[in-house]
Amino acid sequence: MPQGLCDLAFQIAGAPRLEPAQLALLKISDDFELKMISLFKMAKRELNIDQIQAAYFRKYNEYKERTKITAKLYNMARSSNSAIESVKGRKGVYKLKDNFEE
Repeated sequence: MPQGLCDLAFQIAGAPRLEPAQLALLKISDDFELKMISLFKMAKRELNIDQIQAAYFRKYNEYKERTKITAKLYNMARSSNSAIESVKGRKGVYKLKDNFEE
């Protein structure tokens, strides 16, 4: 099976929590952003849109359209105080910023 959606069954059980100080610095605007960051923290690697969509459904049992996920990630990556950045040279692939620590 190709690496991608299937390997996304990564430890969905316990999502790491963000510290209050991290939340204040990030100025997270909604629950959706918090959930997205949580997915990246669980994966501990870069993820593409399809992987994020599958993980979001598996973790939160809630379907989000690809366009909504794409728009949210794009806006988060453009924000100067976000924890997420796009991977240079790869379309639709995002990761936690290097300076964002647990």
